[in-house]
Amino acid sequence: HGPLATSDACGALFFTLGAWSLWELFHRLTPGTLAAVCFALGLAPIAKHSSVMLAPLALVYLAVIAAVGRPLVVDLGPWKTVIRGRLQRTALAFASLVVPLAAAVFCIWASCGFRYDAAGPGCGPLEFRRYSTLDSCNEHAGGIGRLCDLLAAWRLLPEGWIYGLSYVGATVRMRNAFAIGQYSIDGWWWYFPLCFAIKNTLPSLVLSLWGVGGACRRLISSLVRRMPPSPAAYASLAPLGILVVLWPTFLTSHLNIGERHLLPSYPPLMVLAGGTLVAASSAWVWRTIIVLLALHALDVTARWPYSIAYFNQIVPRGREYQWLVDSNLDWGQDLLRLTTWLERHRHRAEPLYLCYFGSALSSEVLPTAEELGFAPGVGAAQEFRPGLYCISATLLQAVYQQPLGPWCESFEETYQRSRSYVHGEEKDLTNAEDVVERSRTDALYVAPEGSSDDPSVAEAAVYAFNVLQSARLLAFLRHRAADATIGGSILIFRLTGSDLEAALTGPPAELLPESWMQRDSGGDVVAFIRRGDALLDEGLAVEAEETLEQATRLDPYNAKAWSRLGIVYAARGRKEQAAAAYTKAARLAPKDPEPVYNLGILLSEIGRADDAVKSFNAALVRDPSFEKALFNRGILRLRAGQTRAGVEDLREFQRLGGEVPAALRNLLAVPLEEPPP
Repeated sequence: HGPLATSDACGALFFTLGAWSLWELFHRLTPGTLAAVCFALGLAPIAKHSSVMLAPLALVYLAVIAAVGRPLVVDLGPWKTVIRGRLQRTALAFASLVVPLAAAVFCIWASCGFRYDAAGPGCGPLEFRRYSTLDSCNEHAGGIGRLCDLLAAWRLLPEGWIYGLSYVGATVRMRNAFAIGQYSIDGWWWYFPLCFAIKNTLPSLVLSLWGVGGACRRLISSLVRRMPPSPAAYASLAPLGILVVLWPTFLTSHLNIGERHLLPSYPPLMVLAGGTLVAASSAWVWRTIIVLLALHALDVTARWPYSIAYFNQIVPRGREYQWLVDSNLDWGQDLLRLTTWLERHRHRAEPLYLCYFGSALSSEVLPTAEELGFAPGVGAAQEFRPGLYCISATLLQAVYQQPLGPWCESFEETYQRSRSYVHGEEKDLTNAEDVVERSRTDALYVAPEGSSDDPSVAEAAVYAFNVLQSARLLAFLRHRAADATIGGSILIFRLTGSDLEAALTGPPAELLPESWMQRDSGGDVVAFIRRGDALLDEGLAVEAEETLEQATRLDPYNAKAWSRLGIVYAARGRKEQAAAAYTKAARLAPKDPEPVYNLGILLSEIGRADDAVKSFNAALVRDPSFEKALFNRGILRLRAGQTRAGVEDLREFQRLGGEVPAALRNLLAVPLEEPPP
């Protein structure tokens, strides 16, 4: 990933510069070190939000200085001194952080045009990607979300940057992941160690671990002898500190999608590996290191230009996609190479099918290719013919491709029903509705929906068949060797009529008792609620509804499950069901104002203003400082002509820290004794 100009490469660069400049600043306080740390820490949070990890790294460096630090050299114009006292040098090093912190805040504001609002003047109503508002994103971001709430409340940083940080916190909590045949939404502690072990050359692994081991050995030796560490051992604390801060994060991360997230840890590993040559104690050690460097260079050169798809000799050639996918192997980088291959090897008028994982517009690059799962005509069943099938590795493993993961009994049952409907002589809409309903699970999205006499149901049933048919074909291909591979990321299969018959009508190539998503959740209601929230955030309301309904069946007394289900019902226009779900949640959680408030919002949307005010009253009885209920009750009272009561609600909302829209601020400035007309 080094040659790519992505946030990962930029983030690794500025994280390394930031760490280096902090270490230098804590030992030499000069105009040069101050300028360097301001530059690095000013640009790091703009390059990538994960650079906030420089904050704990600074604390680690301060702890090192307090424990075994060297004297602090100060050379600031007329003030020149050397501070040797442990407490004094640590305190001054800590105080010096004010300058780079101010630089970071300045650069963040400058990158956003010194404007708090993410949307500029005249841009219309603001709606963020995925999460419509900052508050909604913060609710899903855990501890990071609470920090972002504080930053937004005091407007310490621009709204756009705060949303980016909150978005990182919200999206890293759960993500589909694949590794060596396993699937998970929570990831594994061993994922990044596996990436490190198989995505680097074997010589570089030896050199890196050798460097880390040598540095640790020298430090332990100093501790055992109760002697100050040698200059080399002390210097190794800087790169070791980076690894100490980053690797616990890697081991506990749920964002198991790519080795590229390890990039900030490679510069310190390279520095420590370089230390092996400096510390070489004999000629044979020196020669061994040179041989390892030469082998490393040869291995890298042999795989150029397929750097992203590199795997070392631990992984058998041609089997990389069975170990890791996504940005470890397949980032859509080989689409143009695929066109070159097709020009040379595709037979004249040979049918071409494509299942591409990437952001490029494949329809423009390969206009004659038919996309798997989507028939050329709306509401038409897709027909597979003998020809070339080009499948991206990530989609072959169905990490994101619906239905998710290996083929299972529920997928097979729905596929057979949809196939009977599509190929049957009588197109019974009742059967179509049955296919659609069975397809609406947490593992498969089928749209649109409608009544039994709505043609959209028939279209949805055919769409379900197309999706399931493609998934069954992919399950077949997962157990067949590719006829060709483009850069390791796109697998090409030349299928005959007998191959297609075996894939689509024969016994399934794989058949699990249940989907991995169901198995991974383990029947835990909390996991179902979390999955339902994620699906709703992605706009997949149908799956979110089914998932949250499963949660309420698992635990009928879980108020949070009912409250979330009410939100989904409301989003899908099922007002009565939403009201019932909110009411049940309110009964199960008599102290929680949220479900009663949500009921009030629903009632106000359907024109029942008086009942909505009663719900807001009930929410405020449960929590008198519940700002949203005060604001909405105030708006309804103003609409009903109750100006005094409405203004009082808005003033109380403002007193609690809420921001009243500009259109209403003039209203609040008028004394209540003289209400405006």
